[in-house]
Amino acid sequence: MAEPDLSNQSKQSLTESISPSLKKQAVDSEKSDIASSLTMLPQNIPIDKPLLRIKTVLLLSTGLFLTGFMGWYWHVRHTDQYQEQLLITQLISRQLAKLLQILHQYPLWALGTLFILGMLTILLNLYYLASQISESMAIQHATVYTESLGIFRAFYSSEVVARVKPKGIQISHDYKNQDGAIPFPATLSIELSKELSQSQNGSQARLFSNYPFPWRQKEGGPHDSFEIQALQYAEQNPARSFIRFEPVQGRFSLRFAKPVVMKTSCIGCHNGHPNSPKKDWKIGDVRGIQEVILPIGSQVEGKIQQGLLKTLIIMTLITLIVLGLLALVIKELRKSLFQVSTLAEETKQINKELAKTNIAYRRFLPYEFLTALKKESIVNVQLGDNIETQMTVLFSDLRSFTTISENMSPEENFRFLNDYLSQMGPVIRNNHGFIDKYIGDAIMALFQQTADDAVKAGIAMLKALHEYNTSLNQVGRAAIQMGIGIHTGSMMLGTIGEQNRMETTVISDAVNLASRLEGMSKIYGVPLLISEQTFRNLRHPEQFSIRVIDRVKAKGKREPVTVFEVYDGDPPTLYSLKEMTRPLFEQGLTEYQNQNFLKAKQCFETCMVQNSLDLTTQLYVKRCQHYLTEGWEQEWDGVTQLDSK
Repeated sequence: MAEPDLSNQSKQSLTESISPSLKKQAVDSEKSDIASSLTMLPQNIPIDKPLLRIKTVLLLSTGLFLTGFMGWYWHVRHTDQYQEQLLITQLISRQLAKLLQILHQYPLWALGTLFILGMLTILLNLYYLASQISESMAIQHATVYTESLGIFRAFYSSEVVARVKPKGIQISHDYKNQDGAIPFPATLSIELSKELSQSQNGSQARLFSNYPFPWRQKEGGPHDSFEIQALQYAEQNPARSFIRFEPVQGRFSLRFAKPVVMKTSCIGCHNGHPNSPKKDWKIGDVRGIQEVILPIGSQVEGKIQQGLLKTLIIMTLITLIVLGLLALVIKELRKSLFQVSTLAEETKQINKELAKTNIAYRRFLPYEFLTALKKESIVNVQLGDNIETQMTVLFSDLRSFTTISENMSPEENFRFLNDYLSQMGPVIRNNHGFIDKYIGDAIMALFQQTADDAVKAGIAMLKALHEYNTSLNQVGRAAIQMGIGIHTGSMMLGTIGEQNRMETTVISDAVNLASRLEGMSKIYGVPLLISEQTFRNLRHPEQFSIRVIDRVKAKGKREPVTVFEVYDGDPPTLYSLKEMTRPLFEQGLTEYQNQNFLKAKQCFETCMVQNSLDLTTQLYVKRCQHYLTEGWEQEWDGVTQLDSK
């Protein structure tokens, strides 16, 4: 839309004379309309395109074929003619096999056909996308077109009419025949639309209403079915545009109809004018439709067709070049086919051997260890590879295994150990751990994820041992006992040794402390001890039955640590007794730490009466008696000094 020819001085005077409040009101109102129009999707858009019809027919045909095939298959499966239909199915399968054989014999033709079909599909899709882009651009253009007219109309009403009306200037639809008169906003919009419709690009603009003034009865009402439907739609959806693509004067065009709603600046004039066909207008009522007709397709489709023709020529040349190259490649491939088949058979055999080798390697080097070192294969492991990480280590050991093994032959010893370790390995893996090494009958396992996994594994190992002891009793062998220590901390995983002989290992004080805890389990007569660090790293400590055992300083350690017992793996009877006496045991331990040895002894003796199987309470009774008889040092802090490993 052309800008009025005003001098710079006139522009400045006009700008300064505009009321800021009225200008803000009009602009904000129109911005709101623009936002609502742009965010609302166009409704009622019947697009009649041959390409869409073809795609719809293809989709419907495919759906009907699949539906018919499934119905036929269900029918033959549920009738007595199943054998006959099976023969038909086999016949179809043979025909398909022949077709595949032909494709195998003539791959060049098959690839060429597929390439051409793919090329045609791409061209059709490009044409469809170009058409969609053309229509989308037309909708955006029409939206901006109508919004510009609306903003101009609102600006003229609020900033021109509202300013000159109090000064006595006549405002009339017949302003051309009245000296000094200016047009109504709607009249100006109509005249502007007529001027815009005279442009050479074929676009048209029109303002119409169900309530035209008497002097606009002929031109101001709806002229065709589209405009009638647009008015009906606007009454129900005053904030949305009505859009349709259809031929107009022999050209495929976009018809874009945007409702014009009653604004504050216009309502007084429309309700107060003596010739107004409607006297009860309210703000927000639809008083008319601003229509824009934009021809689309002519120039755009011509450029699209030219572009598609060029694309077709280029892709045809590419097809010929590719097919020629494919012919040469296929010829060479056929020459090498026999060699490749021979090599494939040899490679297949080698892969089988490699797979067996990899499985064998994993028996000696855990896959989790490779993962921790960020290695894909044992081949990539180098001497000195290492990584520091936070992990939980579990140490378990059979008690008095030396005595047990003395009564067995070497063969029986190995059979017994392998049988026992076969019970424990799956339990550790099932709880997200992996075994780092076996040290005779001892097991060192690592847990990368959570400390909870290690504690669950320890409990499960004790329960598996109870079941294993049952099987030992059935063959006349004595039951065995196990001690477990668990600690969480930072450790170094890596490889040590020399170039011709190396092994993976874990180096850390955390490993040593876990081993010490396993040794402490013998002293306190319990099967499972965990450190304070492990206890603090438990995500769900409420899932376990835990009691404090002691605060100790292990041999070779400077700082004391608090030691906890997890007794979920105890036999049911012992578990129930420990659960029942835990409050009294904890009270006795508190008195013991506070050097109230007499009260502590009384608590522990009461625990012994209720649970004579609890060896820890027996140990504390002896300690209390010792301190009551022999006394204790002034600096005694409740920490037990352990002199043995």
